[in-house]
Amino acid sequence: GIQKEDNISNPIFNLTLSKIPYVDVASVARSGKFTMSVDGLWNMGAASFAGYIGVAVCDVDGTVRDLIKSYDYVSSPLASHIGYSKFWFNDVDVPSSIPAGDYRLYFVMKGETGNNWQPIRGAVGTPNYVKAKVTASQVIFETTANDYPVLGVASPIINPAKPYKDKKVQIWCNISNSTNLEYNSVVTLQLVKKNDANVIMTFPNQPLNLVGGETKQVYFSDKVTVEPGEYTLQVLFDRYNNARYPVELSAIPGFNTPVTILGEQTGTPDLKVLGTPSFADNANVPMKGARFTATLRNDGTIFDNKIILFFFNRSGGSSIGYIGYQDFVLDAGNQKNVVFEGDINLTEGDYSAAIFYQGATSGDWKQLTSLIPFTLRDIATSVDESGYGAVILYPIPASDYINVKAEKPIESVKIFNLAGKLLSEYKDSANEVKLNVTSYPVGTYIVRVVSGGDVAVRKFIKH
Repeated sequence: GIQKEDNISNPIFNLTLSKIPYVDVASVARSGKFTMSVDGLWNMGAASFAGYIGVAVCDVDGTVRDLIKSYDYVSSPLASHIGYSKFWFNDVDVPSSIPAGDYRLYFVMKGETGNNWQPIRGAVGTPNYVKAKVTASQVIFETTANDYPVLGVASPIINPAKPYKDKKVQIWCNISNSTNLEYNSVVTLQLVKKNDANVIMTFPNQPLNLVGGETKQVYFSDKVTVEPGEYTLQVLFDRYNNARYPVELSAIPGFNTPVTILGEQTGTPDLKVLGTPSFADNANVPMKGARFTATLRNDGTIFDNKIILFFFNRSGGSSIGYIGYQDFVLDAGNQKNVVFEGDINLTEGDYSAAIFYQGATSGDWKQLTSLIPFTLRDIATSVDESGYGAVILYPIPASDYINVKAEKPIESVKIFNLAGKLLSEYKDSANEVKLNVTSYPVGTYIVRVVSGGDVAVRKFIKH
């Protein structure tokens, strides 16, 4: 997210490290010298930074113990969005006044006045310090490898299971973060040929944000560009967790899925529709969040193209709208459920829908299903809590009755289930109405209230 600064000239919110700081040695004598560096220090604030940058010994909670060195940026401020690709302090030592113990070395900063030194922040989930263990005879600098998120991946879903050269492949991977550190960078896939690691196909990077303990499904899709043969699928992540410069991509350990790439296919796809494709209720299709489902089978060679759900007037003519435009890959002999969903930007009324697929060229749409009639209604499927005080529902949860109270006279009240089906409609002119919901099954319901020309949408739970 974006943090609004109380004062954009305040340097505490301006400087950032784009990579992890490091020192040039593994250890030094107690009074020994070393260099502390970082590959990227930038002023990302809206104003120039006029203050001081230093290196300090800090407690493990980031509290500054002792400033070691500093540079003056008061007379020559660091302009907005300007920085250094490499920044360092030479001849750094840990002061003799620091007792034995565990510490962290930070790049720190403060404003032009005062002595409020603060650690310079790093990228989200990335260490912005170097660990230092101080003993009576030496200072040992510890790796921060354990301070990075550790990702894992479950067996992927590959469609088709055996991809074809020059055809699209779709891959879904469930990626997890087993640490309590946030991952905030990119992931990608590679197909590496067995017995010839120089033959590699790399998929486009996908951004991924994972808090500790979280798992997300990541979708990859690309045209297969390597020759037929046996390959290993690897998932790569940014082990340095650097969203700004994700150049250090490494394979997630323990994940190597065999994949067979087949040769080019000749012939044509032959899509068929199984069963009856439809909305949840063709007589009550909501304008917002409409959802149309179908099952398709391919009796020809692999289908690798676009599909879409077009809308038409009942009287015929050209299409007047669509939802669900999407890539669709279906191997020979396979079947798959498909969902077309989105908002339908038409007025209430009677229409028809049909599934189309793209032919050999862009815009060459071919009709797959017959026209399916449906009725579009202004049905609320989501709850808008704006102007909450203008319309109130109580009690919640409800058992036998629900009361609707409005500041202005109520013109109408409609109750829908979560599928968008209209269950009841009431018309009144009072500021409060009492509705009988005794016959409703246990669950959650949507109420659409028109009051004084305004529309409010609320929900209630029946128990």
